[in-house]
Amino acid sequence: MNASTKYALLFRPENINSQHFDDVFQLLVVEKSSNKLEINNYLLDEYAIKQLLFVKDKPIKDAINNLLEKNLKANYKSIQQSFKAYKNSKAIEQAVAKAYPRFLAEQLKCLLPKSGTPSISHYTTNTSNGKQQCITCTISASTPSIYFDVRKNEEADLAIHVIVMIDDAAYPITAFAQYQFLLEKNNEYFLLHIEDMQMINWLHSIDMSNYFLKPDLLLEQVIKKLEVKYRVDRNDCFTANEIIEVPKSCIYISELSGMYLMLTPQWSYDGFVVDNPFQEKMQFTRNGKIYHIIRNTLYENELVNYLKELHPTFDKQNKGYYYVTFADAKKKNWFLNTYHQLLEKNIDIVGIDMLKHFRYSQHAIHTTFQLHASAQDHMENATMHIQFGNEAMKLIELQKIILANQKTILLKDDTIGLLPDEWLQEYGVILKHSKINKNEIQVPAWILISAQQKSDTTNTVAQSVNYQEEWQQAYVQWQNPNETLFTKPIAIKADLRIYQQKGFEWMALLSKIGAGACLADDMGLGKTLQTITYLAWQQQTNLQDKFLIICPASLIYNWKIEIEKFAPHFRVNVLNEENKNQTSFISKHVQVYIGSYGKVRSMLDKVQIVPWDVIVLDESHNIKNPNALSTKAVRTLQARHRIALSGTPVMNNTFDLYSQVNFLLPDLLGTPEFFRQQYANPIDREKNEEKVNQLKRITAPFILRRTKEQVAKDLPAKIEQIMWCQMSDAQQNFYDNLKAKVYDGIMADIEKNGLGKSKIGVLAGITKLRQACGAPVLVKEEGGEGIDSIKVQLLIEEIQENLASHKALVFSQFKGMLQLIKAELGKLGIAYYHFDGDTDLKERQNLVSKFQDRENTTSIFLISLMAGNAGITLTEADYVFLVDPWWNTAVQDQAIDRTHRIGQNKTVFAYKMICKNTIEEKIILMQQNKKELSDDLVSAEDNFVKTMSVDDVKFLFGS
Repeated sequence: MNASTKYALLFRPENINSQHFDDVFQLLVVEKSSNKLEINNYLLDEYAIKQLLFVKDKPIKDAINNLLEKNLKANYKSIQQSFKAYKNSKAIEQAVAKAYPRFLAEQLKCLLPKSGTPSISHYTTNTSNGKQQCITCTISASTPSIYFDVRKNEEADLAIHVIVMIDDAAYPITAFAQYQFLLEKNNEYFLLHIEDMQMINWLHSIDMSNYFLKPDLLLEQVIKKLEVKYRVDRNDCFTANEIIEVPKSCIYISELSGMYLMLTPQWSYDGFVVDNPFQEKMQFTRNGKIYHIIRNTLYENELVNYLKELHPTFDKQNKGYYYVTFADAKKKNWFLNTYHQLLEKNIDIVGIDMLKHFRYSQHAIHTTFQLHASAQDHMENATMHIQFGNEAMKLIELQKIILANQKTILLKDDTIGLLPDEWLQEYGVILKHSKINKNEIQVPAWILISAQQKSDTTNTVAQSVNYQEEWQQAYVQWQNPNETLFTKPIAIKADLRIYQQKGFEWMALLSKIGAGACLADDMGLGKTLQTITYLAWQQQTNLQDKFLIICPASLIYNWKIEIEKFAPHFRVNVLNEENKNQTSFISKHVQVYIGSYGKVRSMLDKVQIVPWDVIVLDESHNIKNPNALSTKAVRTLQARHRIALSGTPVMNNTFDLYSQVNFLLPDLLGTPEFFRQQYANPIDREKNEEKVNQLKRITAPFILRRTKEQVAKDLPAKIEQIMWCQMSDAQQNFYDNLKAKVYDGIMADIEKNGLGKSKIGVLAGITKLRQACGAPVLVKEEGGEGIDSIKVQLLIEEIQENLASHKALVFSQFKGMLQLIKAELGKLGIAYYHFDGDTDLKERQNLVSKFQDRENTTSIFLISLMAGNAGITLTEADYVFLVDPWWNTAVQDQAIDRTHRIGQNKTVFAYKMICKNTIEEKIILMQQNKKELSDDLVSAEDNFVKTMSVDDVKFLFGS
């Protein structure tokens, strides 16, 4: 051996890969002569390992040998063979993907620095000159561990950082070069646990940009998965909802060691269940949202103290739960008596269905249901008897069990009675919504209608509601599209489409049983015409009928004109100041009265004493808040029949439905608190499909929802596009400077007062920036005068170049923007119509009529977004421009649907004008990410400002 030649292992960490089998080690040969140093690497073989590297230790020699190419292939195949029993090729692939890296790591562990281990070198880059150099390296005996750190970057986007712990020191994983399960730093290699490597790989495979606007989703889909095995420092990056309330007490029944019956006290805080040991604040994550439960010590202690008194042995048991032997539980019917005592105390009992010692009853549940005379308006009297074998059930106890979402009941013989799903569908909803006195119940009549329509011939509810048999047959007939249930009144001057005929019939059919109806058709399908037809049908039987239509002020004259067009025999009176001062505004010559929500409220003392035959609420989501003055006013009105019209009865959350349905069908949904607990919270917070289906079954007979795709297939296409606007340098600089100023002010306000008290400032800031996007002169107080608007420029170009033979609607939220557009059109001699919130309602309708005249050549209609987004028909237009789109997509859709509705025969093109790199572009992104639709419950979109978090604010206003 030449004394100037040295041999070492050349480590090639990049070859540690489960897909390739290149040598992990090669032979490094360093030849040194008097005038030069030459470094070469060669393939490694058994001769070199033994004779050149002098490896004598068998485990070390075997480990190096196993990492040669031919042996890597052989070992890989051997590992594959060991999983051949899996049969499924994908399962084998997944198993090998875990086992093979583990095999490689075991080989490298044999090369930890110790006597007999050959020198190991690797290639690295010289930071001073960028050239490759060969340098000695080691494999460390220190095993790293990992945890995760959630932080926000400069753009306020959330990022998850991997932190590596080595010998109590923490490093970001970016401080290392990573090769699968190997981390290298300062020429030292550390071996990760294979599970850690897999978790890091999984995290790196995630496209984090999908979560920039969805912190809740990131928490649910990523953070929670990491937290199963790893520490995750959240660093207050996620906003928590705090719940402070009096909890609902419950007892969880279970078995201990197959010998004891165990009672564990628990408390439900708005649906979140906690037990001992006591923690003052507890954190939950549900559907990606964080909740902090502030526990009520005094109230919880009341339950604990009460529980200790139930059995003499409980006072000495202080483990957070209490237990008795099965024998003691049955002695003197202790368990049965305790069970009933707890129910009487309104304490929920859960877990019965999981007991093994207390077997299920052999008796199926047996129910008899007998309907009696009506108790009062909207309520029915009935008798219910429910038995398991010979044992009669107390209805009040069953109601408590059902309200607690339980499906079992303890019987006197210590067996467990089962409440089957079919029984719960038929009778559970009835019991849940009933007032109970022993075996007598009062139940909302509408619940029986729902139960009857979903029942079969064996259903005792259906059998007992005999007086509705004729109506039920009519309902079945109505469902046949080829049958006519009620003839359209001769007085109606319109040909009804099939679905419009069915809509009118449906309202008439429900009126036969005194039930209200919510027509929730898509905008533009003719809800107004269907309703007018129904009113005319009602009047056929009584010429003295009086109808009240309540709608937003902007729709009053639309209703008047539609009635005069389709039902000219009706005399119409619009409620106004003159009516307000009259002792009686009712005339025997007038059949239809129209008033705004505000006008009805101001005339309530007069309107509420009139026994209206039909009250129609248009845009009924105006009464979605039960505590609003308009809602309270409308609720006091007398009416034989009630109709609600709304394309979006659920706009923000499920609770929006409550007040509208309560107006139509009093008592159907119980009290507001009952509805929140039983339906709204489980649906909105927990995404509980069973509750969605329950609520849908209850309300389905009374809500008719049809989409354009379902019933108006002949309606031409609607094409929505974004018209991107690139601001000039002057406008962009003005916008950027204004944004920085607004952002600094908002964040200072939030830091001082909190987000809740700063949202008015946030809204004002958003408005300023949106105005700057539209035209800087709209915020001239900020120095915006003299700067041209890219939107005005592009809109005028579009009108001049592409709309010669088309009519267009131009919507803007800002009056000033419409004035700018008017000025430009005036300069060019282009005729236009215009109205906004200040335009008289009669004048608005006059302008609409002119625009709709096909002989009229005025092709541009400038309209204030909020003043003209609903109620008017402008089907002569086939182009729509939303100059400054707003966050409420429902408002935008309504604006577009002024022209995309029945009567339109051309394709409608709708353009949202959006400035690039501005708050407008970010609002579009937030619309997409915050919109939570529920097709089952007919909803629109989540309220943008109210649900905004600090992260959202930073995203909108930040860089």
